Amino acid sequence: MLGPPQTRALPVMSEPSALNSPDTTPDDVAAALFTAGIDVSGWGRPTSKTLEDLAGEIAAGESVLELDPPPPKRIVRVVRMLVVRDGHMLVENSVDDGHGHLRNRHRPPSEKLLRDENPVAAALRGLMEELAVDESRVTVDAVEGPRVEERPHTGSYPGLHTAYVMFDAKCRVEGLALGPFETTEHVDRDGLPGRTETHRWGWVSAE
Repeated sequence: MLGPPQTRALPVMSEPSALNSPDTTPDDVAAALFTAGIDVSGWGRPTSKTLEDLAGEIAAGESVLELDPPPPKRIVRVVRMLVVRDGHMLVENSVDDGHGHLRNRHRPPSEKLLRDENPVAAALRGLMEELAVDESRVTVDAVEGPRVEERPHTGSYPGLHTAYVMFDAKCRVEGLALGPFETTEHVDRDGLPGRTETHRWGWVSAE
C-alpha cells in the first residue's frame, strides 16, 4: 500500500536537456537511470509501467526526469478540474480503456500539463477531450496552486521518486447531463493504433 503523500516546497524545474526533449528514447532513459543506480528490472510487470512508457511521457512533455540533485526524480505537473454546479461536483466514476480493463476512479477529472503548457490551457484541453465539449462551453474561473506531493515509491515506476506539482482549476461546463452520463475519447499515442476510452461520470455533493 502506498504511504500518504509528503508535501514540501516546489522542486527546481531545470531547463530542457537532451534527456527531457521530444526526441527522448527508451535507451536514453535506461542509460540515465542505470547511471543513477535505479533498478528497472521489475518494470513492465502487470502492475507497473515500462521504460517505453516513461520515455513516451517525457517525449510528449508530460513529465521531466531530474537527475540532480539526487535522488533521481520524475516530475509531473497535474491540474485537477473541479467542475461545480448547483452545489455538486463532477467526478469520474470509472474509465474503460477499450481493451477490457475497467479502472474505478471516483474522483474529479485531472490532466497532465504538457511541456510549456499552463494550468488553464491544460484544464481546457482535458475537459474538451474527456467530456467531448467545445471550448465555448468551458469556463475556468480560478486556479489554485501549485503545491507538491512527493511519492518516494509508486506502483507505476518502482524505485523512482515522483513529485506531483498539483494545481486545482475551478471550472464551469455548460450543458452537462444532470444525472450520470458517459463520454467517449479517442486516444492516440506514440504512433500506435488508437483506442476509444469510455468515461463514466456522476455528481457528488461539493460540501
